[in-house]
Amino acid sequence: MSRAVRTSALLLALSGSLAVQALAGGTPVPSKAAPFNYERRIGMVEGDRKDSLWLMISDSTLAVGDSLTLISDEPEPDPASPPSLLTAAIVERLHREPNPKMTAEKGDVFYRMAAPAGALECCIFGYAVRIPRRELRIVAGRAEGDLDHDGVLEHFQGCASLEGLHPTVWSGEPLRGIERWTRYYYLGYNVEPTCTEVTDSLRTGR
Repeated sequence: MSRAVRTSALLLALSGSLAVQALAGGTPVPSKAAPFNYERRIGMVEGDRKDSLWLMISDSTLAVGDSLTLISDEPEPDPASPPSLLTAAIVERLHREPNPKMTAEKGDVFYRMAAPAGALECCIFGYAVRIPRRELRIVAGRAEGDLDHDGVLEHFQGCASLEGLHPTVWSGEPLRGIERWTRYYYLGYNVEPTCTEVTDSLRTGR
């Protein structure tokens, strides 16, 4: 290739690059990661068999083999008994509700998951999150992590109403911060309520 041809090609490439920058306001536009979607990337998980963990989540795009991080719910955090933190994989999409106690909201779908051998001591109830396990940690008996990378930690801590459990994700302090995600699990018997009046009003819209 002659020097003249190489020079023309270089000028053409530079002019194209400058045109793109001009369309973007004169400076290159950095790519941005999609914001964290709490409704689609967090679900409720429940089960007592490592190969039959029921997942309810508002995401119909999960495929067999997709992995999620599971976190057991601890309404009363105890450093001496921290929540479980493990990885499980999607086995199949379910076309019926496997557990009527898992109260579905609009858009929720169900899957069966499986955990690795030895990962569960007996059972789990809590959260399934579409993030790598390394992005979460256990501090003072509860799980936390900056899910949306805004500098504010999200905490996984639910509470109990009269007949059910409310696994909940909070930005900031649990039970007092911003509620990002929650679901309801019907127990069918009375328990001592731990949800505050503030969280009750958030859920009922009052």
